[in-house]
Formats: sequence, C-alpha cells, structure tokens
Amino acid sequence: MTVSRFALALPILLAGCVGGSGLLADTDGDGLADSFEEEIGLDPDSSDTDGDGFSDNEEWTALSDPDNAESYPYTGGYDRTLAPDDLGDDGTGNEVGDVAEDFLLVDQFGDTVNLYSFYGQVILLKNSASWCGPCRSSEEEAEARYQNFRDDGFIQITLLGEDNAGQPPNDAALNDWADTPANPVTFPVVSDGQWGVGNRYERDGGIPTFSVVGRDMTLRSVDGQHGDAFIEELLAEDIDAITRPEAPSEDEVGDLPNEQLEYDYAGFDGAAGAPWGGASCNAAGGNAGVFGLLLGFLGLAIRRR
Repeated sequence: MTVSRFALALPILLAGCVGGSGLLADTDGDGLADSFEEEIGLDPDSSDTDGDGFSDNEEWTALSDPDNAESYPYTGGYDRTLAPDDLGDDGTGNEVGDVAEDFLLVDQFGDTVNLYSFYGQVILLKNSASWCGPCRSSEEEAEARYQNFRDDGFIQITLLGEDNAGQPPNDAALNDWADTPANPVTFPVVSDGQWGVGNRYERDGGIPTFSVVGRDMTLRSVDGQHGDAFIEELLAEDIDAITRPEAPSEDEVGDLPNEQLEYDYAGFDGAAGAPWGGASCNAAGGNAGVFGLLLGFLGLAIRRR
C-alpha cells in the first residue's frame, strides 16, 4: 500500500501537538475542565448545567450551586458563602442562641435571597415598612454600616413587610425603597409580605426591629438595640470556613471548546477522536510536541514508490 506524504504527515503532526499540550479537556468551553465537572457532578457537555443563564464556571466562582436553578450569583453583588450541608438539621428557633431558620425572599433585583447563603457572615435583620418614617431614615446609617463592614463579612437584610398601601411589597415598592435618592441602599431589600419572616423576631410590636445573626447562623440578638461595637465583636469571632474542591486554573484548561479530530486513515486509529482545544499546540507542548513536529516533517519527505 502506498501512502501520500500529506495523509501521513497531518495526523502525526497534530498528534504531536495534542499529545504534548498538557491542557485539560473542556468540551463545553465554560472554563471548567471536563474531569473536574464530572468530579463535582456537573454536565461537561453543557456550559450551564442547571439552565439558569449563568455558566457553571460563573456559579462555581461565585459560590452558588451550578446544579440548582434557584441558586445563582446575586445581581446586587452580595457575597455568598458556603454553609454546612447539615445546618439546621438539629433544629432551629427564634430565640437568642438558636440556629436561625432559613428563608427565601425576593429582593429589589428580582433575585431569591436565602439566609443560609450568608453563613459565615454577621447578618443584621431589620423589620421595616414603606410607610414607616423611622425605618426609612435609619437606612442611611445602615448603608454606611454595610459599606464599612462588608469586607469583614457583614451584611444587612431589610425585611419590608408592607408597602405604602399596606400590601405586600412588589418589585416597584422594593426598588422605590432601595433607590430613594436621599439615601439609596445596596444591601438586600426583600419582600416579606405581612412580615411572614420578620414576625419571628418581633417582640414589642413596633418597627423598625433589629435582630442579629452571628457567623455560625445562631441568633445573637432578637428585637434588640445595639451599636456598631456589637457588630465588631461578632465579626471578630472565628469560624471554620466551608470550602469546595479547587477548580483547575485557566492555564490548565483549553481556551476554546474541544473538537474531534477525525481521520479516514487505516493504522492511525489512535488519533481519531483525540480532543484538542484552541491552545493545544503551544509552548506547553514541550518535548512531546517537538517530537511530533519532527515526525511530521519526516512524513513530508516520504515519496510514492
């Protein structure tokens, strides 16, 4: 059998690039290696496993769940943290020392905010209403506190129980509260119709009501009045961070979706189906890539006989 110099050279040349690239396969091009996605239970053929509009890599980096369509990076930029899987399994309550009960409430950006996504942070919960003047005026101080302490692991959540008409706040009411020119806020303002969550912490029947949750998600104050010194005291507490497996670095993952190399060449089946990315044939190829190039040029020298 005779073999053309091109037919022999091409697969050997490309095999040298692929074999020596050292890059990890990334079939869906989301920046997470296929092997890593398989390890953590994601679909390596889909860049958005849960179909929520955020790539698996975006969600993994932002500490949301790439396999849960109800969990995604917060539009407001609030820092998510990871909570223990068994948080609350031993019981929750509404008194000081109890593990706070989780909640899911919609914020001014239309995102569903859940309390447990802030595990490891100090959380100030504030019962408010659109018609409550003292609730509104105290938000300027609240925003300053948030900006002062957020990098240390602090967040406030305003639980808005009623709009100006005494109804559960809709999107317009939430945005009107958050965007008031005199004192706009950047922390979550959530619709808590008729204080379904806020009433857990109401003791004196008047608003605003302030309650504080510690880093370990236990209630440290219920309907209390505390200054910034109390927040600083809680921020100084240590807690074991919950971590995830570390994803391969960008340098280890191909920068383009993988393709399949297909050859109709008997005797070179090993090259068929070999994955490669846009950055496969580069300096990372090392000796194996150089060796492949040499073999490729050798193939070009073959002549029909």
